[in-house]
Amino acid sequence: MPPQRIKLLASYQGCSEAGLCYSPIRKTLTLDLPVAERNASPASETDAARALIADGKLWLIAAGFFGFGLLLAFTPACSR
Repeated sequence: MPPQRIKLLASYQGCSEAGLCYSPIRKTLTLDLPVAERNASPASETDAARALIADGKLWLIAAGFFGFGLLLAFTPACSR
């Protein structure tokens, strides 16, 4: 599948600190977007957790929760 091509129309106008503004400039840019892979990485942390569960790696998630809980237990509390 070839890359998808899109066109962008950009317009901008420069102004000096003295208040003089130049004429607006318009440019058309053509971009070739790469084709996305089917097995792309998950978009969010929830999707990553779902992917781990779907892959049968529930033990990895349980070990992560245990490890983070242990670290949290030894974190000193702020007394103000």
